Amino acid sequence: MAGPVSFTTTELCALPATFEVVNVLPDSAELSWAAIPNATNGYNWAVFNAGDDPLNATPVASGTAASGDTSVIATGLTDNTNYEAYITTDCGADGTSDLSAPVPFLTPCVIFAAPYFNDFEAFPVTTSLTIA
Repeated sequence: MAGPVSFTTTELCALPATFEVVNVLPDSAELSWAAIPNATNGYNWAVFNAGDDPLNATPVASGTAASGDTSVIATGLTDNTNYEAYITTDCGADGTSDLSAPVPFLTPCVIFAAPYFNDFEAFPVTTSLTIA
């Protein structure tokens, strides 16, 4: 009679070893990852409002990236907003990876140049004044 046999299974389609959000601007953010050699069909990425369920909610931004790509810029974001980014690897015949853990990030506020001037001479002149 043989004793117990130990073995380890490997995932056919893995997530990138690194996945991060860099270069965050008020309306966009760059998603960056390490390439996976067998990512035949590339990567699927999505950005959700923080706290949204990525399996049921509609993403704020999403798309695909080719197998040789290691970054993408998500656009259409709102300033001063908390988001979470996700990625999966598409390995063609080997299937797709699990969904990554969320990578949270906050878009900064829009910066206005100071000093700010307003030319009130551009406003139309009215001759009636109503006080309520």
